[in-house]
Parts: sequence; C-alpha cells; structure tokens
Amino acid sequence: MNLTILALAFILGIWLSGLYAWSLWFLGNAALLMLAVTVWQLRIAGGGRVKYYLVLLFMLVGMIRSIQAEMIPLTDIGRLVGERVYVEGIISDIPRRLPLDEQTVKIGYRVRLEQIKQNGRLRAVSGEVLVTVRQQPKEAVALPGERIAMTGKVRALHGYNNPGAVDMVAAWKRQGVKARIAPNGGVRILPGGETGAYLRTVAAIRGSVAEAMLKVMPDGDAAVIQGLLFGGYQGISQEVIKNYAATGIIHILSVSGSHIALLIGFIHWLGRRLKIREPVSAMAATVAVLSYALVAGLIPPVVRSVIMGLAALLAFAAGREKHASSALGLAALVMLVYQPGMIYDISFQLSFASTAGLVYLYPQTVQFFSRFLPGIAAAALGVTVAAQLGSLPFLAWYFSQLPASSIAANMIIVPVIEAVLILALVGSVVSLILPWLSQTLFVLASLAVGLANQMAAWLAAMPGNLWPIPPFGLYGSALYYCILGWIYGYPKGITRPWIVYRRFPRLAGAAVLLLVVAAVIYLNLPHPVRVHYIDVGQGDAALITTAHSRNILIDAGGGGEDSGFDTGEYVVMPYLRHYGVTSLEYLILTHGHADHAGGAAAIAAGIPVKNIILAREAYSPPIKALLQKSGGGRVIPAYRGQQIDLDGITIRVIDAMPNFAGQQTANESSIVIEVGYGDYNFLFTGDLDGKGEINLVTQGLIRQNTVLKAGHHGSRTSTTLSFLQQVGPEYAVISAGFQNRFGHPHKETLIRLADAGSTVLRTDLQGAVVFSVTSDGQDIGFDTYVK
Repeated sequence: MNLTILALAFILGIWLSGLYAWSLWFLGNAALLMLAVTVWQLRIAGGGRVKYYLVLLFMLVGMIRSIQAEMIPLTDIGRLVGERVYVEGIISDIPRRLPLDEQTVKIGYRVRLEQIKQNGRLRAVSGEVLVTVRQQPKEAVALPGERIAMTGKVRALHGYNNPGAVDMVAAWKRQGVKARIAPNGGVRILPGGETGAYLRTVAAIRGSVAEAMLKVMPDGDAAVIQGLLFGGYQGISQEVIKNYAATGIIHILSVSGSHIALLIGFIHWLGRRLKIREPVSAMAATVAVLSYALVAGLIPPVVRSVIMGLAALLAFAAGREKHASSALGLAALVMLVYQPGMIYDISFQLSFASTAGLVYLYPQTVQFFSRFLPGIAAAALGVTVAAQLGSLPFLAWYFSQLPASSIAANMIIVPVIEAVLILALVGSVVSLILPWLSQTLFVLASLAVGLANQMAAWLAAMPGNLWPIPPFGLYGSALYYCILGWIYGYPKGITRPWIVYRRFPRLAGAAVLLLVVAAVIYLNLPHPVRVHYIDVGQGDAALITTAHSRNILIDAGGGGEDSGFDTGEYVVMPYLRHYGVTSLEYLILTHGHADHAGGAAAIAAGIPVKNIILAREAYSPPIKALLQKSGGGRVIPAYRGQQIDLDGITIRVIDAMPNFAGQQTANESSIVIEVGYGDYNFLFTGDLDGKGEINLVTQGLIRQNTVLKAGHHGSRTSTTLSFLQQVGPEYAVISAGFQNRFGHPHKETLIRLADAGSTVLRTDLQGAVVFSVTSDGQDIGFDTYVK
C-alpha cells in the first residue's frame, strides 16, 4: 500500500484529535482492536480489505500521538507565566544582535532552562525561553553553550491572531520554546557551562565564511549568500525580499528541499564526470547533505528539507515514481510521529504539498508542455506548474496572491541562484586551504547575485504581476484536490473530464453552463456588511466591507519604515489580501500617532487608495510618509458633519477638532466617526480622552450605537461613565497589545463597560473580531479568531 495514503490518514487523525476532548483510553483500545482486525485480515481472511483497516489504524495512531504531544510536563516553564523567577539555563542557539543606535544593541537569546528558584530553593524546570536584553555594544555577549542566570517575569508567547496569519506562538512551541522572559538587569554568565561545542563550531564556521565573503563582495550580496547557505533573511534588504516574494521564489533565499536536491544532483554529476561508481557517489552525496545540515544548524526547516529531499528526490533519481510517492509518505510519517503539530506549520504544508505535486503531477504536466515546447523549457515549466498546483490552497490561504512572473522567475532566476549556491558551497569548503580560489568563486557568486536581484526587481515591477486568489477554505480545498485528481487521473482508472465530455457532450455542457450561471449570480448577490477589528497589537485598524465588496479602512496600525516592524506591511496588508481587498475607497486616519497611522504608508504603497481623510492637525511623520506613497489618492481634511454614502453604508464625521497650533494633544483632536448600516451603528473615537467625550455628550452629538470601539485602547482616561450612558453600546471592542507596557485595557474601563451591560471583545485575547450585518440590515452577529 502506498505510504502517502497512510501519511494522509495519520494527518487526518492529528486534525481530528483537536476537534474533541478524546479519551486516550478509548483511542488506545480502539487502535489495539483495529490492529488485531488488521492482523486477522492478513493471516486468515486473505487480506482483501486490509488497506481500509490500515487507514483506520493510522488515523487512530495519529490521534493518540497528537494528544500525547500536547501534554504539558509539570516542570514546564509555561506553567509559570506571570510569575517573577530566578532561572538558570544554557544558550541553545546563536544569539541575534540588532543595533538600535550608537549606544545600544538588542541581543536576542534562546535559552534551554535547567533550574529555577522558588521559595528559596532550586528545582528542575523544562522548556526553552526567548530572552531579549538591551546593552552597550562593548558589553560581553553570552555564547552558545554557556550557562547564564537571570531574574525576570515569565511572559506568555504572543503573536498577531488574524485569519491567514502564521501562528508564530504554535511555531515556537513546536520548537520547544514555551515562554519569554524580560530579565531585570540583563543576564549573568555562569562559570563552567561551556557545553555547546557544536553550536560554537557552527558559529565559528559561519563567521569564517562571512569574513571571507565580506573581503570581496558588498554586505547585501553576502547576506543573500549566507541566507542561501545557512537559512534566514538576516541582513537581506527588505527591497530584495519583497522582489523575490513578488516573483514567487522567496523560498530560494533560505535553506529548502530544492537546495538539498541541487547538492545531491551536483555531487552525482561530479561523480559521473570523475567516473566514480554510483554507490560511492550516493554515499558522498549523503555525507555532503548531512554535513551541510550540521553546518546550517539542524534547525527544523533544515531537518525537514533534508528528510523530504533525500527521500523523494533520491527515489526520483532511481527512476521509480511509485517509490518516490512512498518515500514522500515515509518522510512525512517520520516527521509527524516526531512532531504531530507540524501539520499546522506553513513550511511543512508547502514542502509536503509542493513535493506531492512534483511526485504525482510532474510527469503528466511535462508531457503536456512537451507538445509545444522544447524539452528543457517543458521540464522547467513543468516543475513550477506541478509544484504550484499541489500547493495552491496553501498559497491562497497564507498569501492570497499568485505571481504571474513566477514561471519566468523559476526559469531564469532560479538557475542563477542555484549556480550561486554551488559556487558558495565550493568556495566555503576551499576557503580553508585555497583562499585565492575561494575569493574568485565568491566574486563570481556576488556577480551572479547582483544579476539575480536585478532580474527579480524587473519581474516584480511588471504591471499586473500579482493575481489575487481568494482563500479556498477547508471544503473548497477538498473540492479543489478532488477536481485536480480527477483531471490527472487519480485514483487510477477514473474516467477523466474530457472523456466524460466526449461521451455526454450535451449533459456536460449544460452542467458547466449551470455552474457558470450559479457563480455569476452568487458573485453579484449582496453580501453581509462586515466590520473587522484587526489584531494589530498596540494600535487600531478596522476594515469595513460593503454589501458589494467595496472597502473602507479606519486607521492602519502601528510601525512604519523606521520602526523595525511595519504593522501595515506585515499585518494589515496580509489581512487585506486574505479577504480579497485589492483597493480602498477610503482610508480614514483618526489622528497622526504612529499606533494609528504608522502602517498607512505601506498600505498606500501596496494597493490603490482613492480617498484619504485626515484630521486637521500638523502632519506627523507617519502622515508625511503616507502622502509620499499615496499615488494620487485624494486627500480630504475632516470636518464635523461630513457624510459618505457607499452601498447603503453611511459614514458620518461626528467631530473633527482642528489642531494646527498645538493647543491640544493629537489624542484630543481625534476624528470621531459613526458607521451605520440598517439598524446598527459602529462608533470610532480614536484616542479621544474623557474631556473630549464629555464635550460630545454636552453638545448632543452622540446617539446610541450598537458597537463602540473603546477609546485609547481601553485607557482609564477614556470611555467615561456619562459617555457610556449616552452611547449605550451592546458591544465594546478594545484594540490593545498583549501584555502591553501601558497596562491597557485598564481595570476601571473594564468595570465601567461591565456595569453598562456591554459585551467586551478584546483583540489582545481574542484576536481579530468581525461583526456581520445581514444585507437587509436587520440582524447582527460577531465572530472572533481565538475562540
């Protein structure tokens, strides 16, 4: 039986284990019973139905293994979240260094904990933590393998909880990281802890290679090549990363299965040229791949790439397609038995789906393209198409767009990068014995990187390069794979669609026409009006979609180009793409503070913005950055009484106090906006404080609203009692960062909202909050990303 089928059964079991609180006793007995039935079927009944019992058995084993993996040890550091502790541990990874200014650097450590002090005595503790310290550039940095001690508060891991976003908390936990600690007074290096000889050796090798590269090439080229060799995007310019992402080949900049396949192929080619026997070449390739994995640090993506690459691609090298599919299933099973939660990892999902596409779809795809293309072109195009067809639902879910230039990029840029990788690998190896030769190879690699970067920039700038694709969802993805399998003839013997059409042309034509008509009707029907409160951390961003899919964004999250993390680019834009937003009718910024306007420039650079409504105040740096990137969008100053009507939605500016002379703070001059549809209203007050709220009440500008976006992230200085009595919100949404340094939302605000009878929804705890109003405007409901 094909191991890929059993791997899929195991994956199904992992997924089912999360749907219900299953009893391990029940599942264990069910698995034992299924095992007995399988053995009986094999030995006595002739094995006719054994494959069905094996599928059920692997599904049950997947459920059991997943539940076991989720069990938290009593010594786990994650159980101590919120407590201030003294801990000792070992640096388990190469520290990351980020210069903040001339006087300060930020050092990021990953620490494997050993013991903790509680109630005056030390006890064992398990798990790893992320530790961030700020220090002067000349202060000592702990090295991998050294023991350190620190005192600080244990904090929970947290990311941005939005649909389509990568769950970074789950990703860290899969790697054994359970919490983070912000130490008081930095970390202290303890004597006698140098146990990380391997990590220090890896760091020394990387440092030596980097030093040799920097002697003969620019920093940017060196960063790209080091990413190719060792993984990660550290030091690579954001512009280069964007261009490679926009051409669909961002994976090539970090260690992936294609790197492993290339290394195997190069060694086999070299072996044939030197007339070395195949078994010796295969052994050399295995040693080279394992050595490469060791130097790259044995991080999870590297291990996955090595397992997947060696299994599937070596089977292909043997010319046995059926063995390749079984090797793919075996590789997946090995990884998932070790770590069941990997099925939720974007890297595993894309690697498995793309490799499955190559195994099952590539031969027929190449055969099709060979009818009208030369062999080399057909093969190159077949690889890209087969891999993208296999992974399309995952690409749609995470990226919501498909680069039109990806085929060209794979055909002209990827071969150049592959040449860079070979040059860099050989140069790194010979740098220890023949420095002059390594320098020559590095210079050639640098020139090739420059060429590849330029070609990526040209392709990324092509008009219409990025095609939006909506997320398929679970059932849509299942339907897609069923149709894809039908087209490619899986399962074997199935009647393919064009044969059905030839046999029943009228019936098939009528069915296609009916589907097209149904799709057109569905797309033109009015949809519910939705108001999305996006999880942007300590900031605000709300997306409003009309019944006919036009869009308004109120505030844009924090960050900006100079902040180190642009929420607009990395949080809001992916959210917009996930929901198919390709343009904004209006971008309304309540005021110019960075936590509301910092992401606006990235949004204006990413999609067309037709109208921009701004508070009448001196332009802050985020507003100036927005206006530079607005691309001709009309800028409208906000005035009290303005009204916008869009597909039945009414947007009213309740108040907009001018503040050019600085008589008041930007918070006090926040635009107050009411959005109404049907029987329901949504109120946005930006960071308006209590004084401003009282002015609204005394002037009679405020009426009852269904949903209130609590002012200033739930600060005690906003959402006052008299204001709440006037607004009377059924729901209150608080947009705040998880465990933020301001303590938002304040306890006093939560008490006032509870006393007012409002249902409180918080982005820091529940992630994105989405309200839906039926197209007739008579019913409302809400959903949260975190249940």
